[in-house]
Amino acid sequence: TARMNEGVKGPLTLLSAPAGFGKTQLLAEWAAESAYAIAWLTLSPEDNDYVRFFRYLCSAFQEVEPQLSEVILDYLQTAETSRLEMAVLLINEVSAIPKHFVLVVDEYHVLENSSIIADLNFLLNNLPPNLHLIIVSRSEQSLDLAILRARGQVTEIGADELRLSHEEVM
Repeated sequence: TARMNEGVKGPLTLLSAPAGFGKTQLLAEWAAESAYAIAWLTLSPEDNDYVRFFRYLCSAFQEVEPQLSEVILDYLQTAETSRLEMAVLLINEVSAIPKHFVLVVDEYHVLENSSIIADLNFLLNNLPPNLHLIIVSRSEQSLDLAILRARGQVTEIGADELRLSHEEVM
């Protein structure tokens, strides 16, 4: 949890390890102690539908800020979705929130829709200063982390950090 607290000072925390390493458990413990408002989105394979994904993402944001994303939800229902327009609308709305908050995207590895992945990478590279993103995944294969890593803006917690020592098990 100390690494999570340190990571939230930057734009991105990545929890990446195989199943059973306690990623979600660590995150739940950290969230219970955190003073930050947290929007939490747990993905399933069905969330590879573009409109469904954005509806759920907006619903997660609305847990933090109820008025947030109504424009996006209206847009999803009335217009042809443009990948760039959706991402820009979301970034603009998040930027307008007067408080700092955290978005958790759990089970990221189930995403296969290239448009959703591209939007999340766009968001990642254009994060508003009031948003910290935590991605929980079994892999990082579709994340565009090169620029953020080069800038030292990613806190990475992997299998080695999550693995319990013999003393911790006892």
